[in-house]
Amino acid sequence: MVDALHREHTLPDLFVAYLLTRNIRYEEDLVDQLFNSSERKG
Repeated sequence: MVDALHREHTLPDLFVAYLLTRNIRYEEDLVDQLFNSSERKG
């Protein structure tokens, strides 16, 4: 993977974009879980 990141110039950009997109989805899911669980308690 490290060799591919050094050889290909577009691959690192795509990889970082993928990681950011995945992290945003995880954060959105966590926020949804927090709000849904607090709504059920209230």
